[in-house]
Amino acid sequence: MARVKSRVHVALVIVCTFALGGPISVLAQTPSAPAPSEATATTSIAGHGVQLANLDRSVDPGQDFYRYATDGWQDRNEIPPDEAYWGAFDQVADLTRVQLIALLNRYAASGKLPVGSDEWKAVQLFAQAKDVATRNAQGITPIAGDLERIEAIDSLDALYAFLRDAPLTSNVGCGLSCIQVLPDYANSSVYAAWYSSPYLGLPSRDYYWEDDEVNEPIREAYRAMSAKLLGFAGYEAERATAAAANVYAFEKRLAEPMFRLEEWNDPKNYYHPRPVADVAAADPEFDWPTLLATMGIPDVKTIVFTEEA
Repeated sequence: MARVKSRVHVALVIVCTFALGGPISVLAQTPSAPAPSEATATTSIAGHGVQLANLDRSVDPGQDFYRYATDGWQDRNEIPPDEAYWGAFDQVADLTRVQLIALLNRYAASGKLPVGSDEWKAVQLFAQAKDVATRNAQGITPIAGDLERIEAIDSLDALYAFLRDAPLTSNVGCGLSCIQVLPDYANSSVYAAWYSSPYLGLPSRDYYWEDDEVNEPIREAYRAMSAKLLGFAGYEAERATAAAANVYAFEKRLAEPMFRLEEWNDPKNYYHPRPVADVAAADPEFDWPTLLATMGIPDVKTIVFTEEA
């Protein structure tokens, strides 16, 4: 039962995190760089084709192609202070975000959108996202039903039932497990059901298991944030602090067998197709057939696991 309660606390933190604005942004480093708004304002795309300024043609490409292809770009760019890493695709994403916000603001100000049109719907959603005052006034009311369902979990069977149904019937999302539909790596002409490892509150395994002067303050901030979120859910301060510590300890146990970041570089490491029958036999306590039926894929015969114990 202690294990069930620990998982209930995890589920509570997941719900509160997504409902109240998402987890904290954690930086792996603190480089010096222009403020995000300044960097965003000057982001531009210099045209099509190979950008010769991004190269370092003083480097022999036969000896170090990466430096040859990227040193020019790296010399001109720094990691923004609110990012853990930075690359050309991040620049494109940043520019796209700015352009989309400008487009939405222009549509909203036009007053000419037909009610019910796609553009009108996008503007309505954007307005809701910006309406922080209304969200703050609502508090946890929109997720009260989810919290009641979590509080009612009193057995492992009840927990499994909640985790099976939650992605489609609550604000919890994937939580401790997740099945996604993605291309099959062995045959890109078909899609496969991919089963991923549990979601963690911190970005990766190393935040839990690498002990250094950078990670420990991040862990402390994460535990404090978790306690604050549980406080919104009605926990008293002492209980919230203890529950947040249990959440962190549970996530650390989940993280231990997970891949280190460098292990994700080889696709062979995370492509493990398994027959559903074998999966169900290996984990008979979990109702796999009902999970697949709930997701609308009752006839799937194979599940691809990203990590194996």
